[in-house]
Amino acid sequence: MKATTFGKAGVSLTAALALSIGVTSGAFAATPPTATQEDPTTATANGQLVGVGSDTIQDVLYGLSQSIPAIQSWTATGGANITYRSGLTIARPNGSGPGYKALTDSIGLTAAGNAKAGDVDFARASGTQGTAATTAGTGITTDIPFAIDSISLAVPANSPFLKTNSGHGLTVTDLYNIYAGAKNEISTDGNGTLGRAEALDGTPDAGYEAIQAFLPKAGSGSRQFFLGQISGQGGSSTGIPLGTNKGDSYGSTTTPVAGKAYIGSKTPAGTDVQEHDATVLTSTANTVAAIAPFSGAKYIGYANGKIADPDTTNNSGAGTSYQLVPFDSTVSGAPVGGVLPFTGTGANLAPNPAYQTYATKGTEASSFALTRQVYNIIPTAAVKGAGTSTNAKYNLLYKTFVGPTSDVCKATSTITGYGFLAMPTTGSGTLCGDTSKTFDATPSTATVNVSSTKATAGGSSKVTVDVQSNGNGGGTAALSIEGKTYTVTIPAGATSGTVSVPTPTAGTLTYTGSFTPNLAGVAPQEITAGSIVVAAAPAPPVTVKPSITSVKITGKAKVGKKLKAAVVATTAGQKVSYQWMVKSKKIAGATKSSLKLTKKFKGKKIKVMVTLAGVSKTSAAVKVK
Repeated sequence: MKATTFGKAGVSLTAALALSIGVTSGAFAATPPTATQEDPTTATANGQLVGVGSDTIQDVLYGLSQSIPAIQSWTATGGANITYRSGLTIARPNGSGPGYKALTDSIGLTAAGNAKAGDVDFARASGTQGTAATTAGTGITTDIPFAIDSISLAVPANSPFLKTNSGHGLTVTDLYNIYAGAKNEISTDGNGTLGRAEALDGTPDAGYEAIQAFLPKAGSGSRQFFLGQISGQGGSSTGIPLGTNKGDSYGSTTTPVAGKAYIGSKTPAGTDVQEHDATVLTSTANTVAAIAPFSGAKYIGYANGKIADPDTTNNSGAGTSYQLVPFDSTVSGAPVGGVLPFTGTGANLAPNPAYQTYATKGTEASSFALTRQVYNIIPTAAVKGAGTSTNAKYNLLYKTFVGPTSDVCKATSTITGYGFLAMPTTGSGTLCGDTSKTFDATPSTATVNVSSTKATAGGSSKVTVDVQSNGNGGGTAALSIEGKTYTVTIPAGATSGTVSVPTPTAGTLTYTGSFTPNLAGVAPQEITAGSIVVAAAPAPPVTVKPSITSVKITGKAKVGKKLKAAVVATTAGQKVSYQWMVKSKKIAGATKSSLKLTKKFKGKKIKVMVTLAGVSKTSAAVKVK
């Protein structure tokens, strides 16, 4: 097998690296806060902006929150579950991808159970997320850049990678070869020569040790960015295939084997590789050469004691137990000994603007860069509101993140203090707070149905608007009925609202309308035209006033016989009363419909008075024989 040494003449960075080695936590001015200590204590308040996502920028967001109280940012690596303002308790999103998914669930674009409606207001991301919209401004979310980070390669102290190319560092071709598996062993003779083993996971040649090239776990924005930059540098699109998920499926997810070459995202302990945590490097056996992409800003923050370094091997950390490999640039004018993402030594490092100039395309065939913008992702609706929206949360997002005069973009000393390069706020090019990057142009849809109760003329109908949408965040339906607009409010968490519509006359009332959701990720919905049928009011009942048409006496008027009152009335079945009389004198007790004739009535003239509903009528008299 042929081994190739990559190098060029010139002065190395050995002296500068030596100055940065040996800094321990004893040199730090104060004990830096841990990720858990950086967590907010009042992030459930609606008047604040809750953020989750990237490990890379969790610390600078904590720093910004100290002067911008609206920012309440949950760290990616704080450990315990978090509880959102909805009451949902869930594992904290760890990485740009998981943070973005929590945001899209929160705004109703998706419904994957990562958050409930309104839980998350912005997502931290060290790389763009989602699918880019075809036209600027048409996406549901907008990635707002606020700083520039550098990606370098971290290795354990005394790594043979520090000797590669005469100590000048690694070229972009070297990076490609290492992570494509084209070079998976490195010489142990002090020259750092990269060579290819017989097979990935195979036994290295004599005089070489296997390379274990680690990647942060899937969903990491730093992983996606790094792979995206080096994937095309080998002249083959298949060397590092990115697929449809920005390389999240690339590499092994099995545990690396001691002494064997490896490319993947599992630690020797079998856990996921956490981005910018050098423990995976310093805990790896000395029989392999371990390497991993690493944020320059995080390294600076660790070395300066600004943030807590998770690698505490031998009570050391950045600059002692591990360090960054210089980038061997082919850009004209680049430092011959390679370039690092920082200047200074010990615990006094600062971001290096020259890294942005030289850690980029030189003589390579394909474009690449090892610096990248980092973002806070917010709903595009907040951008379009331009700070004057009727939605107070959108206005606060705009004031905090959007444009070069936003609260975040004005905090340049905080940004650089955490190891990032500040973005320009004036001039040409992409400025801090830029809004041109929008993603995921297709919102989710709501299902809207309208129903009404039975209506009659002269009354009203109860009209119900039923809505089902991602997150059921509620909204407002506007129904236009016969030229008048009726507003139906569906509260957040509810799925319906009602309104009473007058129905003065019989006929058909036609309605049209639209539904405007509260959540930015749900599309406004036209309401299918429909109608309310109004029946004619029933005719009032005809009331017939009871009255007596005629009264006459039947039967033989003779002593011993019985007379009966025959009554004809306007309403049958009505109760009537009777009073039998001799001439006009009432006969005591004679109040039934018949009268038995006794001797005392002989020769008398008998008649009967019938009373119905207060009205009386008297029959003609008959003479008893």
